[in-house]
Amino acid sequence: MNRILIPTDFSPHAEAALAHAVEFAKAFGAELHVLNVQVPYGPTSPLIDKFPDEADAKEALKGLDLGGGRVVRALDRGIAAAPAILTYADDHDVDLVVMGSHGRRGFRRILLGSVTEEVLRAGHWPVLTVHEEKDGEAKAPRYLKILAPVDFSSRTAGQLEVATDLAGRFGSVLEIIHVVDPPVVPELYMPISPLAIDMKKTMERALRRVDEVAATVPDDIEVVTDVLVGRSVHEINQRAKDADLLVMPTHGYTGFDRMMMGSVTEGVLRRATCPVLALKPDAEETDAEADAS
Repeated sequence: MNRILIPTDFSPHAEAALAHAVEFAKAFGAELHVLNVQVPYGPTSPLIDKFPDEADAKEALKGLDLGGGRVVRALDRGIAAAPAILTYADDHDVDLVVMGSHGRRGFRRILLGSVTEEVLRAGHWPVLTVHEEKDGEAKAPRYLKILAPVDFSSRTAGQLEVATDLAGRFGSVLEIIHVVDPPVVPELYMPISPLAIDMKKTMERALRRVDEVAATVPDDIEVVTDVLVGRSVHEINQRAKDADLLVMPTHGYTGFDRMMMGSVTEGVLRRATCPVLALKPDAEETDAEADAS
C-alpha cells in the first residue's frame, strides 16, 4: 500500500476517520493524501456550522496533526464532493480511501445522500469507513481484535489475506466467523424433524469450513473462530461490538441489481460501531459474475 486518501470537511466524523488514516499510513509506510473539496453550493455536511472557504480550508489543512510521515495536503473544487474524491483517487493512484460516515438510516439518509456510500459504490478501491464516536471525543485507534465474517465465496481468500496482513501489522487477534441464516418456516409446519437434521448438518459443515479457513493463517497470528445462527447483518454487528476493525468484501453491485439483491456489507456499514474495511472485487471478477447471471 503506497498511497492513502482521506477526504475531510473538518467535521467530527471526518476527524475520527483521520486518526485511523494516520495509523494505517504509519503501519504501511504509505503516503497520506488529505483532501478538502470546495463545493460552490456548500455546506455539504449537516454536521458543521460553516463550510470553510478556500482560505479557511488551507489554514485548516495546515493545522492538522498527520503524524509526521509523508503527507500531501490537497484542495480541490467540484460541483459535488463524491465525484471530486473519485477523480482525485484515480488521478493519484491511491490504494485505500478512508472516510467518515454519518451513519444515517431511513428516509433522512435517502434525502441527504451519503458521500461515503457513493464513493464506496462507484470507486474500485478498498474503503475504510469510520463512525464518529458517540461521546464526541476522538479516541486513539487501536486494533486489538480484527473481525472477518466469511461466506466461503470466491472472495474469502482475498478477504483473509487482507485481514491476516493487518493482524500481523497491528498485532491483532483475528476472529473468523460465519453466519448461517436459519430457514423461515411458518409455525403451522413446526416442528419439522428433517429441517432440524439439515440445520445440524449445515452447522457441522460450517464449523469444518471455518476451521479450514483458519488453518491458512500463519501460526504467529492468534485466531479464534465461531459459527453463528441468525440474520447476517444483525449477527455480524452484534459480534463487531467487541471488535476494533471489521474486514468485509463487497459484491460490487450497482443500480437495480444492488437494490433488488441488497447488501450485507452495506447493512453492516450503516450500523457497525467499529470501523469497517470494505474490499472491492476485481473488475474482471465483477464482469464474470455479470455474464454468468
